[in-house]
Amino acid sequence: IIIGELTNVISKYGDTAVRSISKSISESDGAEVAKKIGKQYRADLVIWGWYGVTESDVMLTVHIESLNTSAASEIPNSSYTLLNPIEEIKSFEFQQKLSDQMTSLTLFTGGILRFEAGDYVGALSRLVLAEDLYIWPEEIGGKEILYSYLGHTYSHLHQHENAFEAYSLTISANPNNAEGYLNRCYTLMSLSKFEEAFKDCNKATEIEPLIEGAYIARAHLHW
Repeated sequence: IIIGELTNVISKYGDTAVRSISKSISESDGAEVAKKIGKQYRADLVIWGWYGVTESDVMLTVHIESLNTSAASEIPNSSYTLLNPIEEIKSFEFQQKLSDQMTSLTLFTGGILRFEAGDYVGALSRLVLAEDLYIWPEEIGGKEILYSYLGHTYSHLHQHENAFEAYSLTISANPNNAEGYLNRCYTLMSLSKFEEAFKDCNKATEIEPLIEGAYIARAHLHW
């Protein structure tokens, strides 16, 4: 179900393909072997893992190896573990959840790659799907990174109201995200909401006094 769902969604994008390999990657092989295989296939993302079974539970460990430096820097954790009762592993609900997580992550990675290439329309289509239709794997890091890229993409497309909403979700996901406040500050400036922008700028420097760009933004607001 995981490969099928991924292929079904990703097939809509001509520049992306999903490939299942016959070689297994064991825990002892580790990340380096996974990355080596990924490079052979010129992959941007390698998803692999293993599972262990007890009498009552199954422990499934999922590893995500991003071979693209932009995407890799945005994913805080490269692996996570799911512990489920053994009877749930074969259930459609569990398989669908795992499939949704992998699809969301793959779309997110594709969105970053399109963003870095300057294709903001292509980036947006992937990021919106990753956020709206699929389950984000919270175990690898907060959803704030997804909201943040949505905000950046909307900003480049001059959709400032949507950018404001995305950056607000970034802040809701992590109230201590100084970058979220600074990005929303710039968005509010674009919307000519200068008083609110000044408050966000001050909040950014309160959280992170040396944050780059905040003092420049504040100088523009004083001007």
